[in-house]
Amino acid sequence: MTSNIIREVAEQALAEAAEARKFMEFHEILFLGPTGITDPGRHYDNYANMIWNRILSLYDDCALLLGADRIPAACAMARCILETYAVGEFSKHEVAKAFGKGGIAAAGEVVLAYINSSRLKVEEQKRFKAGTFSRDDYHFTEQALQRMTNEEAVSKHILNALRNLFKREMDITQRNESQFELTYETLSEWTHPSQTSLFHAFAKQAWTVETSAGLISIWDGALAACARGMHFVTAVPELVGNMKDVADQLSEAYASAA
Repeated sequence: MTSNIIREVAEQALAEAAEARKFMEFHEILFLGPTGITDPGRHYDNYANMIWNRILSLYDDCALLLGADRIPAACAMARCILETYAVGEFSKHEVAKAFGKGGIAAAGEVVLAYINSSRLKVEEQKRFKAGTFSRDDYHFTEQALQRMTNEEAVSKHILNALRNLFKREMDITQRNESQFELTYETLSEWTHPSQTSLFHAFAKQAWTVETSAGLISIWDGALAACARGMHFVTAVPELVGNMKDVADQLSEAYASAA
């Protein structure tokens, strides 16, 4: 594949993504906790809208960065799109699995774990437990202090969601290698201060790379990876629709048990 073909494929993916984005609008996100709503389905439906909004927001930022010819920065945003999609997909799998095995109560716990997932809060809990800071150092409401003491915060590891996405793709394609994973690794190479983002990005002599497929532009390769990440926006309606189907099942079960 020559560099020109790579760029053409990237531009086609970008055009398809832009066309899909035109018909998507941001969803309203509700603050359900204070209202006393305990239906897990309502909360998971809200979470599905969060996934939708985040991907659209990241996509829009990617488009702006590409328009300003800031490909490396766009790669970082495209990587976030792929991660967010993976988390939405994995949450659907885990919530449905919990519902099938443990009913509405088990599913509700998984839903809240995703909604409240926070690496920051988990690390704060560890520091609090280790005595790095005390309750007197900050203002805590009684509810917040109870959550901190009971170590109620959880963090959903993004790698588990990504591995699930890569495996599902290989199951469908029957290939031994995940194209999604290769895309993610390329985007990560541009996101991290690694050889590509440090040396190749700024050494003009290294911008054209000789490969078995011919001369490849490092920038065309980055654009192609970014385009593949942004192209996930075309699959968001189906993903969120499936998440909302699970949410409806939870709400029906909750209503029946009430």
